[in-house]
This record gives sequence, C-alpha cells and structure tokens, in this order.
Amino acid sequence: MESEARSEEAQELLLFLSRWRPIQEAAMLVVLLNRRDGLSHLSPLRRMLHRQPYLSDMTRVVVQRGPAAVVEYVKALSVVNEDRGEAVRACRMTAVDLDVDDVAQTVKALRAAEFGTEADNVIRVAGKDPQAIGRIVPLAGALWSAGMDADADRLLEMVTGNSPEQALELAGEMLALGRHMKAFELYLKAAAVIAHRPASESVRILSAMDEAGHGDLAEPSCELSSRPLSRRQTFSGSVRNCQPRAWRTGC
Repeated sequence: MESEARSEEAQELLLFLSRWRPIQEAAMLVVLLNRRDGLSHLSPLRRMLHRQPYLSDMTRVVVQRGPAAVVEYVKALSVVNEDRGEAVRACRMTAVDLDVDDVAQTVKALRAAEFGTEADNVIRVAGKDPQAIGRIVPLAGALWSAGMDADADRLLEMVTGNSPEQALELAGEMLALGRHMKAFELYLKAAAVIAHRPASESVRILSAMDEAGHGDLAEPSCELSSRPLSRRQTFSGSVRNCQPRAWRTGC
C-alpha cells in the first residue's frame, strides 16, 4: 500500500511539472526517465513508476497545453534525445486529443519551425488512426482556414487514395461545405462506384456542378441516347452514349 501511494504521489508530481513547468523541463524529465543507462540515482523513481504509463501521461499533459507547447516539446526532444519515439507519441496525441483547430495550428507551427516530418506525422495519424478518422472533414476545414491547403489536400488524398467509396462519402460532405471543386475532384475518384449506382445519382452530381456554376464541366461530350433511361438503369448502362466531361477530364 505504501509503495502504491508513493507511486501515485510521484506520478502526480510529474504530471504537475508537465502541466506548469517550462516545456524544456518536461522534455528533459521524459528523456531521463526513459533512459536505460547511467543516472543510477533515478533508478528508485523508475522502479516506483514502472507499472504506470507515466511517460505517455506526461506527454499527453504537455500536448494539452496547446500548439505552441507541442512545438516547443518537439524542439526540446530533438535537442536532447536522439530517439524520436516520444516526439512521434506527441504527434499522435496531437492528432487524436486536440480539437481540430488546434491540430491545424500545430501543423502550421511545426512547419514554420521546420519540423516537417512531425507535421507529416500529425497528418498521417489524423488520416489513418481509428480514433481520428471521424474528424477528417472538420480537420480539413480547419487546415484550409489556417492557410494549410496542401496539408488539407494531403489529408483527403490519404483517406480517399485507395477507397472510391470513401471518396464518394467525403465528396458529399465537401459539397455541403461549399467546397465545390474539391467535391468534384473526389467525385472523379469515385467514378467507378458512381458508375454502378442508379443513373439518378449521376444526374444529382452533375446538377450540383451546374448549380455551383460549373455547368461546363457537367455538359455531356456526346449526344444522349434517344431511348429514355429506365428507373433502375445505371450510369454504366448509358456510358456508351454519354460520358460527362467531368469524368474524363477532371475539375
């Protein structure tokens, strides 16, 4: 019982330091406690904490201090630690734990500080981690608002690259946000899926293009078949007679 109490007290102290002390001190503590060699005077503290996820908790507390803290933490770790494992952990926590506006600002700050690899890691986690995947559209919007268009595009490319179905789903959300050109780019990626949907879906998408002021992209490149489409006929069934220019040339 006494050992457990000491362990809890030690962890509370470390979390307090991570929350209130300068970021550089928190980074140094994480590095020292993570070392396996030397500094034998820290061994009792390591043994006291060996069952606690104290390193993860310390990093999470730092990340929760916001974008500027994340950048300072990554910078400090890069100076004192050759092992980038804790920086990678911080990037993952940034993508999962912070709200999307703070994630976008962190990516922007990391790139400004020339930590491009870490910024890429945040985007990669945001696009692939199951805990972050539900925030793709809001995060893309936050990145656009922060002027990080390339990162927003990279995020969407990562999510939709090998999934026409995901591209179709996100295209609808982009359209609802007023991001018409991005929506149409995603619709193009989903052409193989749309081709097997009822023709009414293609008509809906092309109509949306026209309503958004991009009717030239929606004009057919050849004459429509004189035979009317049945209710269940798919776009692929009429593709020989009409291929929308958008499917062929892009937006």
